[in-house]
Amino acid sequence: VRFSGTFTVTLPTSPSNNSVVAIKNAGTGTITVARGGTNTIFFTASGQTSFTLAQGEAAMMIYYTTGTEWEVF
Repeated sequence: VRFSGTFTVTLPTSPSNNSVVAIKNAGTGTITVARGGTNTIFFTASGQTSFTLAQGEAAMMIYYTTGTEWEVF
């Protein structure tokens, strides 16, 4: 899906183990990727609640139930 502008994408609140989500910012704004529920995101440090993607950036995330966190690649 292609959008223009700045907006937030919220990750699933109860994902299954090894769930995968990929996001690419092909628009002109900034995308904020936010956790769903109480899950954390491991982007540059553990325990984050969100991160941003500038124009042209992409991220692939895999959810691990053992740490209840999304690992970002």
